[in-house]
Amino acid sequence: MAKIHLEKAFQSEFTIAVKKILRYKKIDFVYHKIPDNTFLGNFRIQNPYDCYCRFEGQHWSIELKTTVTLNAFNFTQLFKKREHELLFLEAEKRAGGKSYVVVRQYIKKHNICRAFAIEIDKAREYHIRGKIPLTEIEKNNLEIFKIRKTMQGFKRETFWDLEEFFNL
Repeated sequence: MAKIHLEKAFQSEFTIAVKKILRYKKIDFVYHKIPDNTFLGNFRIQNPYDCYCRFEGQHWSIELKTTVTLNAFNFTQLFKKREHELLFLEAEKRAGGKSYVVVRQYIKKHNICRAFAIEIDKAREYHIRGKIPLTEIEKNNLEIFKIRKTMQGFKRETFWDLEEFFNL
């Protein structure tokens, strides 16, 4: 139950950060967080990924995950019963968009909270391999930091720094 709470918190933080950075940079964009429970009559529809945004003519599909492990990320466990998310992200990339899995490492005991943006091709490779050492994740993927910053129109606060992620 706690892991679900951590993922929802990360989704909320990520949504706020995306909206703030794109609004601050005065970029026309569309951002949408896909609701977790979508029903069609009595049937539950599987969500393709957590959120998407469109700016500068480019469609970005993003799946957000949280891990609480210290030395390695287990991608098989992250996508347990959710492999369809990888398939949808791969389809988006084939259609010309950008697809990422953003994995947050959150370990309260060690005061660690950071995230890595992993392109879908690399995420699929990691999923096949299973457990990936943290050193490899750090070396081959973009790290997203939490920063404390004052932006025009916003008070000084801590949020995810997505400028490098969106190449702004």
